[in-house]
Amino acid sequence: MEIVRFSPPVLLYLNELVDVLFYENYFIIRESAIDYVIRLIDIAESKIVKKQLQCS
Repeated sequence: MEIVRFSPPVLLYLNELVDVLFYENYFIIRESAIDYVIRLIDIAESKIVKKQLQCS
């Protein structure tokens, strides 16, 4: 299994994204915003791993 590591600024951005999504009423429940960002991370990781495997 490949491991994808995000830089600290990216992690900070993703954490802030949760707050923006919640406070700007894109999600009524904060946990839903967290779940959404986790899904975005999962998608990004799978795309990165797929791209790495294609290049090797």
